[in-house]
Amino acid sequence: MLNRLKRLLTATLRRQLTLGIVLVVSLSMALFVWDMTNRQLVALIDKQADRARSLASSVGMSSAIWVASRDYSGLQEIVNGLTQFPGMQYIIVLNLHGEVLAHNDESKRGLYLSDLPQEAKVRLLQHNKSLVDVASPIMMAGRHIGWVRIGLDYQEIHDRLHDAVVNGIAYALIAIVLSTLLVTLTARYMTRRLYTIAKVADAVQTGNLRLRAEVSGEDEAAKLALQFNNMLERLSQETAKRIAQENMLMQQSKMAAMGEMMAAVAHQWRQPLSNISYLIQDIRDAWDYKELDDTYLNNTVKGALIQIDFMSSTLNDFKNFFKPAKEKETFDLIEIAANVFSLLSHQFKTNSIRYQITCHIHDKSFNHYAEVVPCTATTITSYKNYFSHVILNIISNAKDAIVDKKKGLTDEAEEGIIRVDAYRDGGTLRMEISDNGGGIPDEIIDRIFDPYFTTKEGEKGTGIGLYMSKMIVEDVLGGKISTKNINGWAVFTIELNEVVEGFPKQ
Repeated sequence: MLNRLKRLLTATLRRQLTLGIVLVVSLSMALFVWDMTNRQLVALIDKQADRARSLASSVGMSSAIWVASRDYSGLQEIVNGLTQFPGMQYIIVLNLHGEVLAHNDESKRGLYLSDLPQEAKVRLLQHNKSLVDVASPIMMAGRHIGWVRIGLDYQEIHDRLHDAVVNGIAYALIAIVLSTLLVTLTARYMTRRLYTIAKVADAVQTGNLRLRAEVSGEDEAAKLALQFNNMLERLSQETAKRIAQENMLMQQSKMAAMGEMMAAVAHQWRQPLSNISYLIQDIRDAWDYKELDDTYLNNTVKGALIQIDFMSSTLNDFKNFFKPAKEKETFDLIEIAANVFSLLSHQFKTNSIRYQITCHIHDKSFNHYAEVVPCTATTITSYKNYFSHVILNIISNAKDAIVDKKKGLTDEAEEGIIRVDAYRDGGTLRMEISDNGGGIPDEIIDRIFDPYFTTKEGEKGTGIGLYMSKMIVEDVLGGKISTKNINGWAVFTIELNEVVEGFPKQ
């Protein structure tokens, strides 16, 4: 609850500014009302004491002749006339012995008071928050003949003070409301240009680098906007350069992959072309030996068409690998790996490399691409051709590593192995591609995904295949790719979400 309130009040700079000033104004008004109340209380108490002194002195002068003549009924009339005086608690007329000659409570006449002053001066006997008690001497011809005691309470003062406090609080609330409105308008005016910059920053975050912060003036906000616009200009230029470089790298990667694929196609076509050549030569021989009849021609045409159909299928697979990926498709990761092994099968056979595809979700393994059964547990919705490009890069590198390792061995009979293992963890699919080509040297494993970095000699490697694979997996497919060595095996791990968000880079 407190966190929600904090976010509500301080979520923006505008709210923080408004809240800060309102708190300062509120505290200032509270201190002002408190100080004003205390000052007024002191003033009213002092005023009440002055009123009590003045009233006691006045009564002392007016009652002197009645005390001297001992006309107590006249004294009582004077006292009774003052009983309605605001805040009057008691009014007493006494002789020098302290005998009560007149009292607003007539039942107390004749009683004695002992706490009278020693000197014939107006004395403040009691002065606190509930009562002021004043004693004033009664003088007659310069002789001291009695005392007047008056006690006034502070009820009127408290009533007036309460009214003052209520009025002060009301004025303070009005001041706080008005200051809040004024501060809100001021904060809006002061921060409107910062919000302009913030809106442009939000647009930049979504990929729009064309907007600029239009802020005029020469203050800090205008300078900030100018620096921000300059930064955006540099960012636009750098982004354009980066995109151009990435497009160039992507094109180079495609061309390199295309070269790999053309080599694969050449290997795949070698046998069918040899078979077609044999069929053509055999037609000549059949003619020479008078064996050329309808049956022979039909069998020869059928055999040639089978070879041509195989070659056409190889070309279609090649074309599908390089078809632009503009929309997401739902496809099986294991099936993609099988397609790659199908394209490279002749090279694998030539170099004595075998492979194994394992679905660890169902504990099923396949040792030939034709055996692979599509699995719904390893399907994702993403950009199929981009993923195919990555798998082709990694498996081709694994094949090359095994071939290079075999060249340096005296025992060439050692079999090369490439394994593809598929796992699932909730909505995340993980594919591991490993080979026994000797692993990746520890001193370069951290650079394996760097652009233009290659371990292949001469013109065999461009150094962009794995770099583009990392870019595709992380930027296009929204996944992760990493590599490590395990007991001399190089292991590449790809992690992907079941449904990939985002759009492919063009």
